[in-house]
Amino acid sequence: MDKENNLCDVCGKSDASWHYSVNCCNPCRMVYRRSLKNAPKQCSRGIRCSNCRFCRLRQCIQAGMGAPTPWSYHAIEHLDILHIFREHTFLNYTFPENLNFEELIHSKSVNYISTSAHSQPTWTRTNLFTSIDFIRKFEVVRKLSKPEIEAFIKQSYLPVSMFFTAWNSFQNRKKYAEFPGEIDIISDELKEKHYQEENVHKIRCSIIEKLAGLEVKKEEFLLLNAIIVCDPAAPHLSEERKSEIENEQNRYLSLLLNHCLRNYQKHGPSRFANLLTILNTIKIVMDAAEKISKC
Repeated sequence: MDKENNLCDVCGKSDASWHYSVNCCNPCRMVYRRSLKNAPKQCSRGIRCSNCRFCRLRQCIQAGMGAPTPWSYHAIEHLDILHIFREHTFLNYTFPENLNFEELIHSKSVNYISTSAHSQPTWTRTNLFTSIDFIRKFEVVRKLSKPEIEAFIKQSYLPVSMFFTAWNSFQNRKKYAEFPGEIDIISDELKEKHYQEENVHKIRCSIIEKLAGLEVKKEEFLLLNAIIVCDPAAPHLSEERKSEIENEQNRYLSLLLNHCLRNYQKHGPSRFANLLTILNTIKIVMDAAEKISKC
């Protein structure tokens, strides 16, 4: 390969070779490899830099580095890293106002805007956009055409964003889903409309009640989230692509089942079945949100 075409996708330096699904140099490969074993602490500067391991790892993720297969030894560690960056971006950044859905999906990198203040609308937008950015880093997305990527992400980004919000609120010991600063996830515009209180309760509380009732662990949350992402029911996909996505989903299901059997022994099968009921709860919340939006 020509040296000038052998540049690292992460840092732009030469002497790169193929590792973790991208062309990268050895230092960037080692940063990513070490981070799979021990996720770095978030950047203490509050803005992206080029020196700390957290921000160097961010560059690796943005370049498309990923675990080779979801059933590999590092699968859950990789999901954890993606979640750490998603959460860090959600809490500390926002997106350019002129950035739309299609541009975000297909962009190679995103120019985040550092911020410490959010309104309800910007929290909502940042939540949705960080969910989209999270999904597009999955290995299976790279096999899809541009129209297929749009259809695939449109299918899953809303339930993923709801699950993220519920998980973050659950982690903060809240009894209902809310954005940081006790900001309501339901906009003032929707509050002014006449809607059923039952649907509002479902949106705010159903997923958290399920998480609390089952005392869901982070590893279980990460795998359930991956199962939601890898939804083969997305429209406009060929049968071949649907089969590939379903296989990916089944691998995450297998990881979750193995986790349950390993940690809950004879109660593993029932634990696995109970965890999967969360997916149905998310569908119920999605239906409630759709009813409110149509009021």
